Amino acid sequence: MVFVKVEGVVIKDGDLVWLRPYKQNVMFACTPATYIASDRMRGKWLLYITIAGTSVTEIQVYLFKRMEEYRLWEKLKGLPRLGPRRAAAVIATYPPDEFFRILALGDKEALRSIKGIGSKTAASIIAHFSDALEDISEDVKELHKIFTDWGFEKSEVNRAISLLMRQDGFENMSLENKVRAILKVMSDE
Repeated sequence: MVFVKVEGVVIKDGDLVWLRPYKQNVMFACTPATYIASDRMRGKWLLYITIAGTSVTEIQVYLFKRMEEYRLWEKLKGLPRLGPRRAAAVIATYPPDEFFRILALGDKEALRSIKGIGSKTAASIIAHFSDALEDISEDVKELHKIFTDWGFEKSEVNRAISLLMRQDGFENMSLENKVRAILKVMSDE
């Protein structure tokens, strides 16, 4: 295992992602473990390189933009039925902050939208991280109860909560203010 910091250009080519370090005549085929927003992105990158054997096909290069993504990948890859490639796919699909919002909402469907993740694996991921999200989840459970008692669909509530959790300060709001904010989001849709 080798961990390297590199500056260069990431190039998306279909399902492949290539990293071309600055001032080098070499390119690495990478498994992205970061969200790649465009076909070409310049910047500083972290490479995690594993060599399982002696052939070129046994070399795996995982690409990260931030150390936070690497730490999350380390946690995910050890989960049952996940492994390093699927863990990378999770992070490439959802940046860590969005991933934790999905977990807080218990949104299995969002996780199932990732190639290679089925309902059992999605449930396993949510269950594994549930202890870390207990405080957020308690509020989310209470909000679900309030809004479903009022006749709203759980999916509507999840969509509103997901939008609000992207804003700073939502987690620190009182339950009453969260209810008001959710009602405002739902009335604006």
